[in-house]
Amino acid sequence: MNYLDIFLKEANKYPEFEEAKEIVKKNSQGNIWLIGGFIYRNIVAGLYGKEKPKIDLDFIVENPNESFDLPKDWIVSKSRMGSPKLIGPNYDIDFVPLNNIYSVKKFNLEPTLQTFLSTTPLNIQSIVYDINKNKLIGEKGIWAIENKLIIPTENKEIMDYVKEKKEMPFLNYLTKYANELGFDYFLPKK
Repeated sequence: MNYLDIFLKEANKYPEFEEAKEIVKKNSQGNIWLIGGFIYRNIVAGLYGKEKPKIDLDFIVENPNESFDLPKDWIVSKSRMGSPKLIGPNYDIDFVPLNNIYSVKKFNLEPTLQTFLSTTPLNIQSIVYDINKNKLIGEKGIWAIENKLIIPTENKEIMDYVKEKKEMPFLNYLTKYANELGFDYFLPKK
């Protein structure tokens, strides 16, 4: 199954997707990866007929420019983690430098795509769209979609971070995702 084709067919229905890619390309150098629910929710919508996702565009960038060149009516704010948040009239873009992802900062890990993919709270989040290479990366995320099964991290510090950030118990976070997607979930034995 070609998940890239499914993703692009669904994602390209949103004019914001193309605009956001251009804004991020214009304001960074090196690798650019789209992350998060916009990827897997669009694949799930295309495969299983689930509800279309809202616009939620999160990017990891290898080398952000020092200053931003944004379209008219866009402004730069900061996220809770201190990364730039590009705010437009109709949607926002989370613009996360690779060296500012949570796991890199918290655990003093090397800022790589592999670090991100191996430290997501849920396996379904371990998928990215490489903007420059036009490809999906992330075996764990693709496996979760194929098997309709969400497996959480076993890292307690990541679970605690999610609990604090989302203001809900981690189990509620896990079941919320599974229920929204119509997937099962698995809790590893302690």
